[in-house]
Amino acid sequence: VPLTAGLYWKRSTHAGAILSIILGTAGYIIAEWTDCRIPSLMVGLLTSIAGMVLGTYLSTFIPLRVFTIFRNSER
Repeated sequence: VPLTAGLYWKRSTHAGAILSIILGTAGYIIAEWTDCRIPSLMVGLLTSIAGMVLGTYLSTFIPLRVFTIFRNSER
């Protein structure tokens, strides 16, 4: 989901991609451990999409200086 959204959705952000990876992985693992009627891959996909949308829209409300701290720490 993060790769596809990053390529085709012009409003996607780094925060959305990171949240998408975290929520998608967490959703998949939780669905695997529990006795879920929905296939775990579908749970992971849906939570990943939700994370991408949520992270992209929430990153517009978070001050830019929060993201610059993370960018500077990568160097």
